[in-house]
Order: sequence, then C-alpha cells, then structure tokens
Amino acid sequence: MVLAAQLNVAGRMTESHAAAKRATELDPSFGEAWIWLAYASYYLGHFDDARREFSAGTQVSPCTDCYQGLGVLARQLGRADDVEAGRNRRAQPRSQ
Repeated sequence: MVLAAQLNVAGRMTESHAAAKRATELDPSFGEAWIWLAYASYYLGHFDDARREFSAGTQVSPCTDCYQGLGVLARQLGRADDVEAGRNRRAQPRSQ
C-alpha cells in the first residue's frame, strides 16, 4: 500500500490507481487501500468511481479521510446535500 501512496504523492495517478486497486482486490477490508484508490480515481477525473471507493472505505474503516473525500467530491460535483448528509452520518455514534 505504501507504493500506491508514494505514486499518488508523486503525481503518478494511473500507477497509483493500479497499485491501490490491486490492494483492494487482495484485501477488501483494508481501508487505507480504498482511500488511495478513491483519491487516484478523483484525480484521474473518475468521480463516480471515486465516490463508490470512498463509500466502500467508510464501510470497512470509518475514518475521517473517507468522509472528507466524499465531502470534497460532493462539493466538486455541486452536491451540497451529499456534504450535509455526510456530516450527519459522521456525527452519529456507531453501534459496537
């Protein structure tokens, strides 16, 4: 997963996407892989894919990065209602 992150930071999004995609295939429960996959998709302009990937990340690892990514994406697409819904979901305590 470090490879996908390094490639992403280096601006090599196509390669980052491929590495993160492979990581999600090997371990679908690895939340960080979903984050890097979603960011790569976002920067490649694949917004629908990015939204699905950030959402998948929230299911396996409810973290601020996934919700933040969904918010950025919603603003980018002019979906303010999605941003508010994300805030409300994040504010609610999760059942154990």
